[in-house]
Amino acid sequence: MAKALAHGVVRTTGRGLPPSVRQLEEKNLKEAMKLRGRTAAARLVNSPDCPDLFACSVYDTKPVHMLSTVEESMYWVTKKRKVWSAVHREIQEMRHLRLNFIDDYNQNMNGADIADQLRNQYRPDHWMRNRKWWWAFFIWGIGMASVNAYKLYDSMYDEEKRRRANAQRRSGSRGGMPRKWTHLEFMTELVYDLIFPGQTSVHLSRIGELDDRSIDSTRSLSSFTSVDDAQLEEEIDLDCDSGREKYLESTQPNHMTRKAMDSNKHWPKRFDGLRHASLPVTGKICQYCKFQYTHDFDDRQREANPKMLRNQANVRRCLVCNVNLCPICEIEFHGVRMCESAKLLGK
Repeated sequence: MAKALAHGVVRTTGRGLPPSVRQLEEKNLKEAMKLRGRTAAARLVNSPDCPDLFACSVYDTKPVHMLSTVEESMYWVTKKRKVWSAVHREIQEMRHLRLNFIDDYNQNMNGADIADQLRNQYRPDHWMRNRKWWWAFFIWGIGMASVNAYKLYDSMYDEEKRRRANAQRRSGSRGGMPRKWTHLEFMTELVYDLIFPGQTSVHLSRIGELDDRSIDSTRSLSSFTSVDDAQLEEEIDLDCDSGREKYLESTQPNHMTRKAMDSNKHWPKRFDGLRHASLPVTGKICQYCKFQYTHDFDDRQREANPKMLRNQANVRRCLVCNVNLCPICEIEFHGVRMCESAKLLGK
């Protein structure tokens, strides 16, 4: 069976790094500049348990220590980079040296760093502590599997988009694709699919009956969310602060009048029983608080609840109904029964 190879930065404390390779950090700046570039190396030989173990250190701005079972020798690599020259007043190419250990790490570890970063974005064990050692490995395995699934989805989406674009150029037709899910949306769909696989099966069977044009018109293949993506502008990215601010500024909420509430025409999905996505808004009042204060309360109730006329506490914009609601009114306006947790999750 093939053995895994190791290559990376290590701490100076603990086992593994030989004392002859360790370099202490110099606190004096002038003395530290004199140590710049000083290197040390050691190789472990005649060890069947850990063959070809190479240890090295180089003093940069601080000492860097590395262990590797990949490298067979240590040497300097000439690199180039573009920098601004104050003398020539232009950007010029500068040559510099980099240790092959560090260069190999920088060039080949980027994929692992990105995978760890994506896994750390939405990991469930941030707030979990467990003494069972295998639990950490189990959660890590699930996290890496979900990251790999997301990267596969991202690559397949881009490939399908290019294929359709080429086909449309040849045929002269027009069309599009459902909006690509963000990392968060993909993870959300994945979690709900694990909880309710039956609903996903039903949704896939319905999607299979549609042609390409019908699928393109949906702009979303989600089987759980009730957010109407057709109401959102495609060029607005709701995953960043600027995109959310742009959406809230460009989209005005629906007016909550007595006639509109009686007809309910502005909110066809108001009582669908599913979760509704929302965005926090500042400086806006809760429309349902004001509606109840104006139309439903008598004088005694208005006197007892004066804040409801201008309630701005934790108000959020419902992206489905397009109204501003406080947390209490969000439940009441949508007719949510908190005891029906399965229905809230879309079962």
